[in-house]
Amino acid sequence: MGYVGNQSTNAYSSLPAKQDFTGATGTSLTLSHAVAGPESIDLFINNVRQEPTTAYSVSDTTVTLTGSVVASDDIYVVYNGLALQTIVPPDGSVSTAKIADDAVTNAKIDTVAASKLTGALPAIDGSALTGIDTLPTAIYFYVHRSSGNVSSTNTIVYNSADSNQGNAYSTSTGIFTAPVSGLYWFASTFLNQGGDCDVEIRLNNASSTIGKARASSSSNHVSAGWSGVVYLTANQNVRCVVTGGTIHGNNNDRWTTFSGYLIR
Repeated sequence: MGYVGNQSTNAYSSLPAKQDFTGATGTSLTLSHAVAGPESIDLFINNVRQEPTTAYSVSDTTVTLTGSVVASDDIYVVYNGLALQTIVPPDGSVSTAKIADDAVTNAKIDTVAASKLTGALPAIDGSALTGIDTLPTAIYFYVHRSSGNVSSTNTIVYNSADSNQGNAYSTSTGIFTAPVSGLYWFASTFLNQGGDCDVEIRLNNASSTIGKARASSSSNHVSAGWSGVVYLTANQNVRCVVTGGTIHGNNNDRWTTFSGYLIR
């Protein structure tokens, strides 16, 4: 007859024919195999078969006698059947090949004992990081002009540096030179020294302008500014040039500033 449903796991176990109890005393015996009940064994004391449930009872591997035995008694059991047991794989018996590729889910690994996280992390093969952006070297500056007005057609030399990581900005020439190719952010602020004043941010000391700002006023010390992002290749340079009017330079209060940093 065909089998309906999932096939059960085949497990084979030799049925022990007999178990001797040498030197047993008292009212309890311990079986070497679990059985389902007293009828699963035939108990003999001094070759006299005992009546199940009346002379003894069985729970798992424990036989409880209604009477008492002494060490000189000849006691043995004959097994008629063993209890049906849940088959649990022994520790360390499940190999990698026995685990399906998708069997270990996040639910199984979300909670990890803290003790398992101690010690040094294993080395990571560089090939595993393919496609992941690496962080750029930190390049940034923030400078201001501490003294001296600057008139038209002149480069603004911001002669005081609050920060200059990478030393890419020169406080003597007013020029920022890109040490590496990348996307850079720049910003410029200034005060006029009476009348309209124009400032351009120029690339490579040429007329190529990447940004400009105007302080349009007949009054002194009107502020203006510009900020933007530009891609520079290594060794390209950027500077601020006054193209009209005069900027106020005596400014330790940092109204006239130039700043930038490498984004990526």
